[in-house]
Amino acid sequence: MTQPPAFTPVENRPSSKKHYQPVNRPSSSGVSLNPITPATPTHPQPPSTVLQTFLPFVDWLHCHKPIFGALLETHVKEPSLRPLITKLCPDWNYFTNHSSDPDGRIILIWRDPIQINIIRQSSQCVTCIISLPNQPLIHFTAIYAFNTNEERVELWTDLLQLHSDLDLDSHCWIIGGDLNQIMCPFEHSSLSMVVLDSLMYQLQECFLKAGLFDLRFLGTLSYLDK
Repeated sequence: MTQPPAFTPVENRPSSKKHYQPVNRPSSSGVSLNPITPATPTHPQPPSTVLQTFLPFVDWLHCHKPIFGALLETHVKEPSLRPLITKLCPDWNYFTNHSSDPDGRIILIWRDPIQINIIRQSSQCVTCIISLPNQPLIHFTAIYAFNTNEERVELWTDLLQLHSDLDLDSHCWIIGGDLNQIMCPFEHSSLSMVVLDSLMYQLQECFLKAGLFDLRFLGTLSYLDK
């Protein structure tokens, strides 16, 4: 079998992504990165039906007690986000990429003792530096990739640009989220998928050039489309 042409990203291009101020300054989207205060009357209050939708998430927060996370595809518009988080997650901080995508496809949330410095954002990813007391800094990229290959190619190029711009070979770098693309046939939901295709080769080559590797998982995969 002849291997499909390799993915060749556009490297060393000038970065078009914005840089963001440290955690204790307002973000470019107008959302304060300081701990959330009660919403003012100018913010619309979320309806009770919306609050009910997110109650399982709140239950999960109380059960597992994380201090950092990324929320994907919440469908929450920017005017409703602050009062919603104030209601559901008091004393949590947040950052959203609404300024890069009107749907705000990625929301980072965190609380003490973590400090977050947003480095770069786009419609498909948000990159930040995570600071914990007496611990090395962690670079984290939250990803929610688009559905089409043409749009995902831009994401793979962005990751390689991040790797180059931030010298991430010498730092701890973690990416997580939904790539909307598998790396190996056994990750596919269909048992008929048994060989690598060109899209898998693209993602594998991106990871190889960026010095990334896919963490293995234990157990079985499950999926609930609601």
